[in-house]
Amino acid sequence: MNTLADNLRDFRSDAQMTAEGLSTASGVCVQTITDIESGRIRRPHARTVGRLAQALGVRAADLRNGSAAGHRNESERPFSRPHENGAAATGEARP
Repeated sequence: MNTLADNLRDFRSDAQMTAEGLSTASGVCVQTITDIESGRIRRPHARTVGRLAQALGVRAADLRNGSAAGHRNESERPFSRPHENGAAATGEARP
């Protein structure tokens, strides 16, 4: 059985995101992401897992359990945060 650390690394890799990119998309700091991936944080807050899962386009349960590792949930779109210039974190300009 995969750990949360393994699943987060796998989903992030599948999404072709860096830890910095995931941080920007989720609002979770890079240090927290790397601490989860390294196993230093083994039981992050549910809200943190939810934000990471949303940014990766997967269900939080799958991120925790790895039951669907490698499969993005198409019904959940990645979270994007607006930048100062009005563009979303995904790089798309706002109309």
